[in-house]
Amino acid sequence: MKRPHLLSLLILSFSLNYSFAIEEVTDQVVDQKTIAYKTLCKQNELYSEKALPLDQRISIDCNNNYHHYHSDASRKYYKRGLKASGGVKLASFNVWHPGKSNSRFKDLTLVAQILNRYDIVAAQELLPTVGDEASDNERIISEIQKITENKSLNTTMDELVRIYNVPGYFKILIELRKLDPSWALLLSSRGEAQKDGDVEELVGFYYRATKVRPKVNEYCRDMVTMNKGNPVACTPHFSKFDRGYDYKNLFSRRPFMGSFVSGKFDFTLLSAHVIFTSPSAGGLRKEILQKVFNVKSIEELGSGATAETYARLGEVKMTLDFISMIKEKYREKDIIYTGDFNLESNNDALQKIIHGHENAVLLNSDLSSVTDIRYDSKGEKTDGHASNYDHFILDEKETSECDLNSVKAMDFMTDPVVDEYIREHYLIRSDELLEGYIYSHNERAKEIVSLRFSELKDELLKKKRIVRSKIVDTHDEKSIQSEMKDFASRVFNSQFSDDSYYRVYRELISDHLPIEINCRN
Repeated sequence: MKRPHLLSLLILSFSLNYSFAIEEVTDQVVDQKTIAYKTLCKQNELYSEKALPLDQRISIDCNNNYHHYHSDASRKYYKRGLKASGGVKLASFNVWHPGKSNSRFKDLTLVAQILNRYDIVAAQELLPTVGDEASDNERIISEIQKITENKSLNTTMDELVRIYNVPGYFKILIELRKLDPSWALLLSSRGEAQKDGDVEELVGFYYRATKVRPKVNEYCRDMVTMNKGNPVACTPHFSKFDRGYDYKNLFSRRPFMGSFVSGKFDFTLLSAHVIFTSPSAGGLRKEILQKVFNVKSIEELGSGATAETYARLGEVKMTLDFISMIKEKYREKDIIYTGDFNLESNNDALQKIIHGHENAVLLNSDLSSVTDIRYDSKGEKTDGHASNYDHFILDEKETSECDLNSVKAMDFMTDPVVDEYIREHYLIRSDELLEGYIYSHNERAKEIVSLRFSELKDELLKKKRIVRSKIVDTHDEKSIQSEMKDFASRVFNSQFSDDSYYRVYRELISDHLPIEINCRN
């Protein structure tokens, strides 16, 4: 999958009021990748202003340390002195690459309905626009650049902005605001990946501004923004600059951090998608073992540490060590670390790391990733559940506002509201088996298939791109048929076999379940 082409993204002017200068700042604050992602943020700002209906337009702040979508939401919706009204509901959700081709049939209306159950959601695996859509956007912005230079074109600014490919994280926010206009998003200011060539992921905090508002984070103020701007969120350095050692390159993706207030409860969230594939050998493995654990071999880490898990454990330990430093140096004590850890809660080495941090508790023992298969190798029902990878870690004494017994995975495969939506819009199988292993169609199958195909075709016909400075259709009849065939295979036909029984949920929502916790405010 292609990543954004950073050099071609460095377009510093869009139109009359959309010119911006890149500040001269130190290397510790900003680099070329940060500038490139800031440019993408400015493109989204232009889209909001020029393409969204008037009642859906939002302010977007594109800072070096975070991007803030609907940045004035707190001013408009949050009431200071907010009284406790059912507390505040936190969630963590790996939303699985919204906007990428392998998840292109995701139903963002349904995803938004799930997120709308909460007041703040730490979302992992968010992406910038990637692949063909990223390339198409580059051509669109190039044409906009020509307009600003007063060159004669066959297209107008408004036409170009309307065909801009919006990243999935922004689409989710647009859908959320249809349910509650106070929703906003704090997004990490640059993507990170395990290695060059991998898709770069972002982390975001979606928050309901009637219940939650961002607040100044002392670390971000001191160490990242150098007292500039409104330092409510940032990606920690993990370098000599703040930790004494350079740990930055030992992470695949560093956690993103933001601070918030809800009523009388103020808290800080750190969220990350922890590495899955640990470095197989060589200098990096040695460096992780020595710098993070002060050992020379994986075996010295004990039970639970393997060639597959040692780097995952390392990222968790580095983050918890960072949290300990924050609690010692700053006033903030209510710090919640959450995300997709790619580690089971009963991992002995993980528990050892947790116990090494005073009063830290690891929360969520529910299975939280989604498997396609209905029966496992032993013939037992999976209920669509696979691994227990998603967790909260917090200080149970300092963060006493949160009810540890409320932690659970939200199972969208059995939830009655989601079930009703899936049955209404997508479910075409019945419970009747044909030939012992293939399920039959239900009575609404033909109607549902016809409706979804019609919607998909209309959506594909609306997509445009730039070719030789002209706006043309993205899809011809052949590519439309190919997309519809792929949709049928992944969303419909997968329903009829036990080997892919639950795939429809992964295609439409995610390959992970959200996890949640309730806190007093």
